[in-house]
Amino acid sequence: MREVFGQGAYRVRFDWGPAGADRIADGAACVVVVDVLSFTTALTVAAEHGISVLPYPWRDASAVSAAARHRAELAVGRMAARSAAGSETGSAVGSAVGSAAGSETGSAVGSAVGSAAGSETGSAAGSAAGSEAGSAASVSLSPPTIARAAAHRRIERLVLPSPNGSAISARMAATGATVVGVSLRNAAAAAAWVRRRAAGRPVAVVAAGERWPDDALRPAAEDLWGAGAFLDAFVAGPPEPDGVSFEAGAAIAAYRAVAVDLPAALAASVSGRELTAKGFEADVATAADAGASTVVPVLTDGWFRPHTLDPADG
Repeated sequence: MREVFGQGAYRVRFDWGPAGADRIADGAACVVVVDVLSFTTALTVAAEHGISVLPYPWRDASAVSAAARHRAELAVGRMAARSAAGSETGSAVGSAVGSAAGSETGSAVGSAVGSAAGSETGSAAGSAAGSEAGSAASVSLSPPTIARAAAHRRIERLVLPSPNGSAISARMAATGATVVGVSLRNAAAAAAWVRRRAAGRPVAVVAAGERWPDDALRPAAEDLWGAGAFLDAFVAGPPEPDGVSFEAGAAIAAYRAVAVDLPAALAASVSGRELTAKGFEADVATAADAGASTVVPVLTDGWFRPHTLDPADG
């Protein structure tokens, strides 16, 4: 029965979550992990900025220890990062204004931060506040936080906890297969990279999905589309029945159905609406930027490291 669920008769396979990954990874040269909102999108953005990422299953005390041990930055929760950014911005502005508060000029500086663009001192104070807040901003699973932080400071290593894509990536590392992180941003580039390295051997594509409150797997449309985008580019044409499993073919069909307006589809998905309702619509827009990246994160010695296409990858 395991042979049936493993899709072993097919070279190109697709399934969901940790259990599905265990079934289809057997004998695969490459395992592709897809978690569009938001682990693999955050991972892709990190790779675009030259950051190595340690996938970690949970955000707990052990993650703190791992970050300290590897001298890496630890991604915090989305809401924690937002709160920290707000506090840092307010503190920086208050400090910039307060430092000049001993004089009438200082009073003018405080006013200038708000409205008097003609004051060079006020302009400098506002600029310094923004720069200080940006450079100190916390990184989270929200992809834009990674891009903003990387624009202000050098980040070499990042511990990125996630109970879905990150946990599956760490789990698949033990199979001996090459593990690749794929989002809508880099699906085409990753397909070219994997096609060359797999060289005709089996490839397993895993949609991470989300979790219901009882921890049961919730299949997520965005991960089906992300997997389909990779598979569509990987097979480079209609699925061949003897090479592509019917599950993989279904993912391709699902992607093709929304490819004409992917940003709208992603925004209308359950996960997209959930993030937008919480004020993270920028996360959805970043994830929907299909084809924006040519960088491929590949798991090596426990860390996702950025790889770029070479001319032979096509």
